[in-house]
Amino acid sequence: MSAPNPARRRRIALTSAISLAATFGAGAGIVRFQTETSWQAMQQSAATLESAWRARDHRREPLWGKGTSGSAFAGYAQALEQAQELMASQDERVATLPHHDDAKVEGTAALQARWQPALMALSAAAHCRDAAPKELPEGTPASGLANLLQARWLVNMAVLEARARRLAGQPQPAVEHTLDAATFGADLVRSSLLIHAMIGSALVSIACHEAWPDHALQQLDAPALAVLALGLERLDAQLPERLDLAGELRFLSRWLKSTDAASWPPLGASSWRYGFSPRWMAADAFTSYATVGARLDGAPQLPWPQREAWMDLELSALSEGGNPIAAAVAPNLGSAERTLRTTLAHVRLLRMAVALHRGQDSAPLADPLGDGPFAVVHEAGAVVLHSAGEIGGKAIERRVAR
Repeated sequence: MSAPNPARRRRIALTSAISLAATFGAGAGIVRFQTETSWQAMQQSAATLESAWRARDHRREPLWGKGTSGSAFAGYAQALEQAQELMASQDERVATLPHHDDAKVEGTAALQARWQPALMALSAAAHCRDAAPKELPEGTPASGLANLLQARWLVNMAVLEARARRLAGQPQPAVEHTLDAATFGADLVRSSLLIHAMIGSALVSIACHEAWPDHALQQLDAPALAVLALGLERLDAQLPERLDLAGELRFLSRWLKSTDAASWPPLGASSWRYGFSPRWMAADAFTSYATVGARLDGAPQLPWPQREAWMDLELSALSEGGNPIAAAVAPNLGSAERTLRTTLAHVRLLRMAVALHRGQDSAPLADPLGDGPFAVVHEAGAVVLHSAGEIGGKAIERRVAR
């Protein structure tokens, strides 16, 4: 059989090249189409979230005293700026911890005096009814995030002030300082940004769980206990049990739209599903994240053991769906809601302890980490309040002297 002549070989090569180019061109066209379709779907979802967010009422009453006009978050920013200027004396601040050790208050008068302006700004902010969170910058929204270290020390110093006031025989001002600090934390939790919710949860725990061990509650008189009981009831009503991802999704969509794709997470091997397009992958991750968030928010109320198991299934599907960006987000959601519920459990245990110190044997509150009310165990000289949850393998409980 004779070999093809040169002209025929050229025709075969040209035909193959045209077919290959057409195949790749069609593939590239599909990728462009899917990328734009996914991006537009993300934009529509983000617009719906934005509209719902702007319709929210962010007003709330303070935990004690009268509400005032002005922006709470503008006031918090001022308090944090003042805290930043006071962060140099770390050893002096660390020496005041842990909060349950009253002996650590001795010799801290000069430290307390330096922090008075920041604490006054915190108290003023906590009484502002408008708790709408500050809008983050469009171009670099991450630059507007709260500083965890400054926020923690602002609250730690508020608790130090409360300890000093209590030991000086001023129980009501002691209560008021801790309620102002808890308000700051609760406002951050409700700001709906995941990192702020976690920071806020930590602040509420410091202002409630760490600030009020049982021996400190025993030093409060009846009026101070009444102020604390009412403040904690209001705080309980303001704190969510469930994750609210609206603010997080709003932040994510703004970040994706304002940054160059080159700064996004690097493409992995699984990106072939998205034609190696970072925009398609990012938009799909956003939509998947929003879909799971809507399901978690719209689900019926379930006891935490059942809800946690269901969340694990939802988040496993998100993690294993082939999108590495979505997979990076999924593990944080279950632990974040558990953190919110743990903080709420501490608040409710403190509420029950305060009620006992006021001579009220009311029905136990619902345990956000269980499937019913907190367990109440009467022992010789004490009542032990148990949650079904634990931290680091240690049961969450509060012992109240009788």
